[in-house]
Amino acid sequence: MRNLLDSHPCPHIATDSEGTVTLWSRAAARMWNRTEGEVLGKRLASLGLPGLSGDLLVEQSQRVRSSASDREVSDGMMEVSSGEPIALRIQVVPLRESAGGRQGLLYIIHDVTHLRGVEQNLRAAQEELQAMQLRMQSSTEELRASNEELETTNEELQSANEELQTTNEELQSTNEELETTNEELQSANSELDATNRELAHRTLEMDALTFCQRTIIRTLSAAVLVLDGDGRITTWNLAAERLLGLTERETVGQLLWSLHVPALKRALLLKLRRHLQEKRSLRLESVPYQLPHGGKGSATLVATPLITDTHVLGSIILFEDTTRTTALLEENRQLQEKLKG
Repeated sequence: MRNLLDSHPCPHIATDSEGTVTLWSRAAARMWNRTEGEVLGKRLASLGLPGLSGDLLVEQSQRVRSSASDREVSDGMMEVSSGEPIALRIQVVPLRESAGGRQGLLYIIHDVTHLRGVEQNLRAAQEELQAMQLRMQSSTEELRASNEELETTNEELQSANEELQTTNEELQSTNEELETTNEELQSANSELDATNRELAHRTLEMDALTFCQRTIIRTLSAAVLVLDGDGRITTWNLAAERLLGLTERETVGQLLWSLHVPALKRALLLKLRRHLQEKRSLRLESVPYQLPHGGKGSATLVATPLITDTHVLGSIILFEDTTRTTALLEENRQLQEKLKG
């Protein structure tokens, strides 16, 4: 086991049941610049290793030691004199004997500094999304202005046939602008899809632990609900508060199926629960719901179980408002019908 851990690039530290260091890998010696002779036989909590918090070494370690938890994870920062601080992610797991009994604890330390690059990519994706929303708003205003011009033109047709040609030219120009806008939206959606695929690829490389990063989820424009294996809510982002009518404080820790969510009817909740219990995904387009200000809206709902090779981690539900897009398509359809008439 010693040779295996020494060959691993991640630092490993093993302690006995009392918290005394029994193994100090070569990677750990390089990271903290302490030899094996300096740490063996000493209490890990007394070494003052940068990046290892007191909560990790005491409360979280005790939960694993007492079998209250199979694994604990903690994040920390390690200041270095030669450059930027190193971001650490530490896992604590039980160290078992060959017979299966608990021998102590094993601390596995990962350098996750590279996550910062992913966060920069995410911010760029968000800025691109905001730009797309501004273009959509501009297109909506242009379409509204075109509708007003069309109403005026229809009134004038009763008294002036000569103005029909001019009106048709204006409508043709408006349609061309709308087609251009739709192409821009499609291009933006394609770019956003490519960005999402890249983010998903990076997320898999960083392990499932980074999937629920609160800083990422809370900035999404779509409502995000993350449930544990029992259906209790662990994440409820700002968009969920805005679209679904309940605050994070009212929802986190509660069973989704027992809540009264204004935007999710009881029949829809039962359907969601059935699909997720059967480990099946669910996608629903144009889901009608009541907007927080009292109007009617529509949304796309996607529910996906989070399943590893061994067990179900929980599930994620995305609720994305499509009210503006639906209205834009409907207005475009009405324009087309009027032109044909």
